[in-house]
Amino acid sequence: MNKIIFLLLFFITSNTSATLFKNKVEIYDCLSRDNAGECNAKCKKSGVSIEFKVDTKEKKIMLISYEDGKQTGSTVIESDKYKKCNIFDQKNWECKTTIPSSQNLKFTMSTSSMANGIFFNEFISGDTRTYQCGR
Repeated sequence: MNKIIFLLLFFITSNTSATLFKNKVEIYDCLSRDNAGECNAKCKKSGVSIEFKVDTKEKKIMLISYEDGKQTGSTVIESDKYKKCNIFDQKNWECKTTIPSSQNLKFTMSTSSMANGIFFNEFISGDTRTYQCGR
């Protein structure tokens, strides 16, 4: 009986792990794009961590944010009218968001990506630029 349960669990997890991958990183605030790209010592810990659940089959990424170990929010990233996502595999993906100017909002662009398990985020709105990384 135990062998049947083990085989059943192995079959279920091996099928789901092919498409769903979880990765949790600590988020760092950076002063420059270069520092964020390298996620180097010049970046400072923000106190926030993000768990990424990448579904390669459905081409979606769920982001779950945590502060002090408690979940503070979640969102799903996928391609839509303003967003273009490319998911190469679980540890390599990129999503770019472009929102055109409106009366109250200047042009906004955001790039979030993961390369070899290192997270990068760039947010540009008018003259404001912020950079983050995660490892």
